[in-house]
Amino acid sequence: MRELFRRVYKELSRLDIFIPKANMQENDFKPVPVTGQKKLVQINCLSTMLLATLLPILMIKSLPGQRG
Repeated sequence: MRELFRRVYKELSRLDIFIPKANMQENDFKPVPVTGQKKLVQINCLSTMLLATLLPILMIKSLPGQRG
């Protein structure tokens, strides 16, 4: 998610729409090695919350007259 945010911030001049919806369902509850979080929790909750906390930065960049 951090890399996605970096790319969006660097490559896009503005953000027109944000749909904070990621969802998955699986029966395998093994943790993701990089984060230690269960994949289900990481995708359904943590990643969406991370993007939502970074959203104000992208919104400011999208204001008329603002530079990226």
